[in-house]
Amino acid sequence: MPLVRLCPVDEVPENAIRHFSVNGAEILLARWENQFYALSEKCTHRGGPLSEGTLEGGVITCPWHFGQFDVKTGSVVGPPPFQPVQKFEVRVENGAVFVSTP
Repeated sequence: MPLVRLCPVDEVPENAIRHFSVNGAEILLARWENQFYALSEKCTHRGGPLSEGTLEGGVITCPWHFGQFDVKTGSVVGPPPFQPVQKFEVRVENGAVFVSTP
């Protein structure tokens, strides 16, 4: 899959999450332990906006019903969701963050 530039590295602080629209897909970009991860923006339970949730200890918590996902893999770590969120490839090159397009 082709890569799309999202933003400069310094636009996403440590332990933060941001929302991006890429080729019609809604993507969450997270920075945790100085690594970048990209996941689908919508919670698989009821479509809550994960970028409006929290990132603590490598876990993203949905603001709607508090479902939890592993930031590294997108797997569910706390109910009510039971389906993982999609994970996208991320690369950091020349001070910018790139993500694979869906």
